[in-house]
Amino acid sequence: MSETLQTIVAEATGLSPAAIGISPRPPLDNQSNQLYDVWASNCHLIVKEFLKPDELQDAPVREFRALTLLAPLDIAPQPVLFQPLTPSLGPIVVYEFMEGEMWDRHCPSSTELVQLAEVWLKMNAASADDLWVSRGHNRSFSEIEARFRTLFQTYAAWVEAEFAPGRQ
Repeated sequence: MSETLQTIVAEATGLSPAAIGISPRPPLDNQSNQLYDVWASNCHLIVKEFLKPDELQDAPVREFRALTLLAPLDIAPQPVLFQPLTPSLGPIVVYEFMEGEMWDRHCPSSTELVQLAEVWLKMNAASADDLWVSRGHNRSFSEIEARFRTLFQTYAAWVEAEFAPGRQ
């Protein structure tokens, strides 16, 4: 598998496979994919291999497209390559490593929340012309309405029974 990844990254970067070092990252408890640290010359990349069967078709393409849309804004890892399913690997997305700590690993400070607001404002500058329907939202309007109506009715029933101040 490491040789296959080396070959794929070599083709994407124009380097020799021998010049590429790869090591798997230990998976997190909530992770459904495999990440690899890749060092190619002076560049640190991440290879994300998708493993969850119901994500193999759409999730890697959607992730690569999202990174591509955000690339000019420089607020997300820069995309390098999307490689569909191969005989020895799941589909992979290769992107540049981005320094920092993932937000779900700590409670953000007020300074970080201000930074997040600034990033959201930058995201509004991205063109919506090439966006696609979110996974699960390509259903008919009546299906979506029925789902929301059920959720709201369940919530209303809970409020009525359990949360007297919220009844109004």
